[in-house]
Amino acid sequence: DNNDNSITDANDVSLMIRNIDVVPNDYYANDNEYIQFVLGVNSGGKTCYLRSVAINYVFFMTCGYMFSKSANLRPVKYIHTHFPNEENYSIGEGRLRDEIKRLEKIEKTFGVECIAFLNETFSSTSEEKACTLTHKLLDSIGSTKSKVMYVTHQYKIFEELHDTRITFYTPVVIEGENNIRTHKIKKVEKKLLSYVGDILFKHGLTKKQLLEKKALVKGDGNE
Repeated sequence: DNNDNSITDANDVSLMIRNIDVVPNDYYANDNEYIQFVLGVNSGGKTCYLRSVAINYVFFMTCGYMFSKSANLRPVKYIHTHFPNEENYSIGEGRLRDEIKRLEKIEKTFGVECIAFLNETFSSTSEEKACTLTHKLLDSIGSTKSKVMYVTHQYKIFEELHDTRITFYTPVVIEGENNIRTHKIKKVEKKLLSYVGDILFKHGLTKKQLLEKKALVKGDGNE
């Protein structure tokens, strides 16, 4: 038994109460794969996905009611959120130091009874420094089986990670009702990530058109 944790069709109630159409998403983790990295195009619903799972977990722990189709979750002792803090820094500290200090408190509780939702952590520094700090974060998680969902723009990290604990997720363009294009968060089955197709689809282009444009630009440069 890998102590599966899952939510089917999780909804973001913070958007629902504002009468905003919500695309439901699924969540899954177990004792072998307990770290999720969510990375992809802007405005793809990454933060909404993280928030929907976090809110549903809180409702599950407090009252048993959830904004989802179904769920099978393990009770936890700690539910942490880590979002960028734009103000209220201590005197003499910047945003990055503030993020690190808040994360250090979370790290002290890492264990099977902990779940943490990290949104754009380390986004205030360079990608190289952010990747170094992310590797340190992964070291602190170790084999604790602490569930961590991490929304990030650190594309470089995917080239460096070869970790069976981690699953990767990305927004995928889908056709909704009335042919309205939207995004749904899907698990990446291959290590190599590519968002080119989704970006082209978003702007109504085809791969052939992109290659023709590339050939034209290359031809102009040779003349």
